[in-house]
Amino acid sequence: MSLRFRLNLFITLLFLLVLVLGVVLVIHNTRRAVRDELQSTANLTLQLLGETITTLEATGDTRDEQGLIARVISLGNTRHLCVGLYDEQGTPSAQSSGCTATKTAAAPAWFRQVVSPLPIEFRRTLAVKGSRPLEILVRADPADEITEAWQDASDLLNLMIV
Repeated sequence: MSLRFRLNLFITLLFLLVLVLGVVLVIHNTRRAVRDELQSTANLTLQLLGETITTLEATGDTRDEQGLIARVISLGNTRHLCVGLYDEQGTPSAQSSGCTATKTAAAPAWFRQVVSPLPIEFRRTLAVKGSRPLEILVRADPADEITEAWQDASDLLNLMIV
């Protein structure tokens, strides 16, 4: 083997190693960013609804229940989330628009599979004196966040390949 061939082989292998490590790093950071974004959005929504839930459970005033329903409906444009109130039979009293729209991330299937976090879902049963039990459900939908992540990651991956 000539020296030129060995140097070219070494540079090519080094480049491939850097490319593979770059892809692994991009996927790892993207997975973490998607998970953290969904978690923080769900936590913020729970905090926003928490005051009304606390008041409703403490007072049992049905006007507070209507306030909770109004808050859930007002969350119609909340990205990444399905927020709903359900009765004992699972019939929705109120739902955000994120519960009815089925979204698929605009990213290749392999990327969606690799970066999709475990499902994030919070359920809480509201026991209000003199009223029917309600269950509040907050479920995170990663489709929008994965689409954004793919746009960023694909730009970086294309740059690395070039």
